[in-house]
Amino acid sequence: MTKLSDVRRQRTIVALSSSLVVLLLLPVSVVVAWRAIRDSKAAQEVVSLPTRTLPTTPTAVIGVTDEQNILASLAVVALSPNGAGGTVILVPVGSAIGGQPEGEPKRLSDVYGSEGPDALKKAVEDITNSQIDLVSVNGVDGTAELIARAGTMTPTFSADVTDTENDETRVVGVAGPNEFTPLDASAVLAARDVAAFEESRFAPVKALWESLAAAVGAGALGATPAPVIPDVGAQLPADVPSFMSAFLAGPIRVWQVGATRINDATK
Repeated sequence: MTKLSDVRRQRTIVALSSSLVVLLLLPVSVVVAWRAIRDSKAAQEVVSLPTRTLPTTPTAVIGVTDEQNILASLAVVALSPNGAGGTVILVPVGSAIGGQPEGEPKRLSDVYGSEGPDALKKAVEDITNSQIDLVSVNGVDGTAELIARAGTMTPTFSADVTDTENDETRVVGVAGPNEFTPLDASAVLAARDVAAFEESRFAPVKALWESLAAAVGAGALGATPAPVIPDVGAQLPADVPSFMSAFLAGPIRVWQVGATRINDATK
């Protein structure tokens, strides 16, 4: 086993996927609670109770890769039931996948690297116990196209954001305030310093997405909401660019899944 393989295994991360499931449900209106009344002895005369159908909430996995096509950051995006805006959940790419046979990929980034986007989508579904509708994994240029409608973003970082390219380390975001184009912002999402653990990227990735949400505000200029069917919810956009246009058409909330690094090389 190479030294790099040892390091990568030591950087495996266990994600709290249950919190992701809860957060994905935040934009959704819930069914009226009727079971307590149904089971109550004092309510035997009740024959029917009003309910509200759960509005549909289209979801997508948005992955960003570095120049070597290694997964650097990952977000699960849920559209609001009204078809504009929604919630983004930031998931560590080193999240461990339980129940994998010996020798099989054990992290989300490994799954993408060996099996591609569709396998990554299924892995995210497995660890979150949820259904994902669309998946898109892009480098800096492709990601910039997806978030272009957000315009200028102004994230503030607590430390320099660094990236390793051709065995050299470069700064893609400076400590303090920054003013970014969508291309600059995508470079931060794709940044992967091989000398640092993944948790060092959590804060800048979240700060970047929060700055995107601030730039979008009530909705980005030119963004198009998804069609909505009354009492059903937002309809699934035809493709990821249409999905992201709808996502940028309204207010955005940003959440990040907590995680703990494990050092067992067998995991």
